[in-house]
Amino acid sequence: MGRKKETHFLLDGVFTQDMSNEDVWRKVEPFVKSSLMGDNICMFAYGQTGSGKTHTLTSVTEAAAQLMIDEMNFSKFDLRVSSLQIYLEKV
Repeated sequence: MGRKKETHFLLDGVFTQDMSNEDVWRKVEPFVKSSLMGDNICMFAYGQTGSGKTHTLTSVTEAAAQLMIDEMNFSKFDLRVSSLQIYLEKV
């Protein structure tokens, strides 16, 4: 039997269960701001069912929209968010 190949990933941040949505926002805000300037970003949430992944990502999306209105002075904007769920190895 062959050896399994190791895979390494570089992550910009890992959030623990004791972090608030505000803590998460402070970490992802620079990435969100770069997306407002045309960069593509990806936020990946992994964890146990019912642990708050959707709630946190929804809060980040709402904060991004508010940032666009308040700080970026956009009176009109198009915010597109895509999401998918992988559960039991099925998309």
